[in-house]
Formats: sequence, C-alpha cells, structure tokens
Amino acid sequence: MKPPQTSQSDLLLSIKAGRPEAYRELYGQHRSDFLRWASKRFDLDQDELTDVFQDAVVAFYTAIVEERITSLESSPAAYLFGIARKMLLKKSSLHKRTNLVAEVDDSMIEQVDLKLYQKMEADHQSQLIRQAIDQLGSSCQKLIRLFYFHRYSTEAIKERMGYNSSDVVRSQKLKCIKQLRKIVTKRNT
Repeated sequence: MKPPQTSQSDLLLSIKAGRPEAYRELYGQHRSDFLRWASKRFDLDQDELTDVFQDAVVAFYTAIVEERITSLESSPAAYLFGIARKMLLKKSSLHKRTNLVAEVDDSMIEQVDLKLYQKMEADHQSQLIRQAIDQLGSSCQKLIRLFYFHRYSTEAIKERMGYNSSDVVRSQKLKCIKQLRKIVTKRNT
C-alpha cells in the first residue's frame, strides 16, 4: 500500500527546502506506475527503464530546486512521465541505431569491399584500354569509339566513316581489335 500523498504545494516546498524524504516520496509513489506504463510503450529492459525513471526524477527535482518549475499545473506524475518520455524517445532512438549498426556483419563489409575493389579494377582496366586505343591509328580509334563507346551499329559506322559495306566495317573492326590486343599485351609484359 502506498503512503499517503503529500499535496502538490507541500511537495514543491519540501523539495525546495531540500528534504530527502520529498525525493524518496516522489520516487516511491510513481516508480511502479511508470515502469508499467513505459514497458508497454518502449522496447527497453527493466534496468534501462528504471535508469530513465531515476534520471527523470532527478531532472524534475532539479528543475524545482533551480526554480525552473515554480508551480505545478498538473500532477507530479504528469511532469515525471513527460520528462521520462522525452528521455525514453531519445534512448530508444539511440538503441535502434546501435542495433542497426550491430547487424552489419563482416560478410556485408567484405561484399562492399569486393564491389569497391571490382569497381576500381574495372576503372583501371578502362583507363589502360583507353590509353591503348590512343596508340591506334585514327581510323581504328574512330571505329572502336563509335562501336564500343557510342554504341553505333555497323550500318551507322559504314555511313559515318564511308565504308562500302557492313562486312567491311566488321572486317576492319577485327583488325583494329587485334592491334589493340597487341598493344595491351605488350604493356602487361
């Protein structure tokens, strides 16, 4: 059974006077109600909820002592629960972020590392190929760039470069690719 409650004005005066029994009474009267209320609304264990309640009581007590709260417009429980609710929302948000970070495991990091490495390797290979293309004759450079970089069809390349037929374009493209392979192979040896 709960001890008889002190009136709100008596509670304020007792806290302002620095009487420890006022703190104990405030804590004792509202702890179990708060834990019941908070456990239904927040995904935190009893110890975390108790810590938050204690912090809320201290914040409420301090606000009265420092005269940031000079009168109670509603019950002490309403003030306590309001303060604690803000603390719980902050704690719950941090808790969720921490769990999210904890869920990132080594395999996920390795996958990101592998993808990054593959991208860097592909970029490096592209750079080497571009440099090798620059060493080709101008007609081979133009043909390869039109076909591979700009995605022109053999028919469009025939028209653009003035070849007699699409077969000539394919034949010329094969010759240019062979030259390109020789340049790349020389660089890698």
